[in-house]
Amino acid sequence: STSYQKINNRNYNLMNVMRDSGLEVPEILRRNLEQVLNSDLEALFEDSDRRISIRKLKNRVQELEKWNIQIDVEKFRYKAGNRLRRLAESIPSRTNREEALVNIRQVLEVIRPIGIEPDLSKLQEIVFRRLRGLKPKEMEGETHKALAKLGEIIQMDVEAIVVKERV
Repeated sequence: STSYQKINNRNYNLMNVMRDSGLEVPEILRRNLEQVLNSDLEALFEDSDRRISIRKLKNRVQELEKWNIQIDVEKFRYKAGNRLRRLAESIPSRTNREEALVNIRQVLEVIRPIGIEPDLSKLQEIVFRRLRGLKPKEMEGETHKALAKLGEIIQMDVEAIVVKERV
């Protein structure tokens, strides 16, 4: 993968000039770029409970779109789903829970345009449990706001859950 990266680094400017001039970029260079981008995405979605770099993810997605490169959507759907689930499961032990919730929401917003739609059922279950576990004083806090924004993206009616729990 380092060799692919070196080749890509050496040829990327040339590829841009060719593209901007209306010349066709050689297939071997496009495939090399495809390999690099796939490898980078795999690294971003490696099995971990750490936050995902939104800057790096946005950059990779922009490159995929710019060069019209297709990815194995199913593979990344699975990998992204696992990574986001792990991140969500780690929220109770984190000092900055809101940051993790925002990160999950941002990742989903960035990957959807390229067709990566992770399975949301586990994420919905985790958010539901977190909402049910909020103390009354937390209902107006940042955690609730972050959960509500994430809930919107993962198709959950957070307010209905909260109201039902409080009745």
